[in-house]
This record gives sequence, structure tokens and C-alpha cells, in this order.
Amino acid sequence: MEIEPTSLRETLDALLRTQPDIIVLDYLMPNFNGDALIRALRAEAPEPLRSIPILVVTAHSSRDLDILVQAHHGVEVLSKPIYPADLVVSVEVLIGAEGHFSFADGRIDWG
Repeated sequence: MEIEPTSLRETLDALLRTQPDIIVLDYLMPNFNGDALIRALRAEAPEPLRSIPILVVTAHSSRDLDILVQAHHGVEVLSKPIYPADLVVSVEVLIGAEGHFSFADGRIDWG
């Protein structure tokens, strides 16, 4: 499911309603950044959303992202450009399903 981030509160409410298994988000969003969303999730959301695995995609590398990953368990960063195989591996690692998905001929088998 794709959620268009119009505000931090609206995004949190949408995540509470949908209860995803993993969140993949861009670090820089129009009205807030990934750091704000992760901090809000970890501080305000009930379980299991509070400890949901989060994959942050970004074109920017910074010390702030390193601190974000170190401060929050279950957060990984994937730098752009993103290659499909790297995305699959990152998701597998975060959800503890290494080897569950297969990537062949440029297509992902979500098996």
C-alpha cells in the first residue's frame, strides 16, 4: 500500500489503520522527513507498529542517517539508486526472511 505523506499525523493514522509488515520510506518527504516519522512511530505507536521494520531510501548520505540507524532498532538505510536485488535483500534482512524471495531475470518472485 502506498501512503502519500501530507502530514506526519495523517501518515501515522494511516499506518495505524493498515498495520503493514514493513515500512519503506523516502528520507526526504514534502512535509516532514523520515527521521520525524521514525521517532514518532517509536515513541507514540502501539505494538506491533512501534517496532515495525523500516527501510529508509535516500539519495543523501549523512551522519544524521547513521545516528538514526544506531538509535532505532529495525531501521536500515538503502542509498539511491536502488537496484531491485538490493531492495529484496534489504527487505529480507529486516523481516528476517533471508532467502524467502527470489530474484531472477530482473523480476521478483514474492513466493
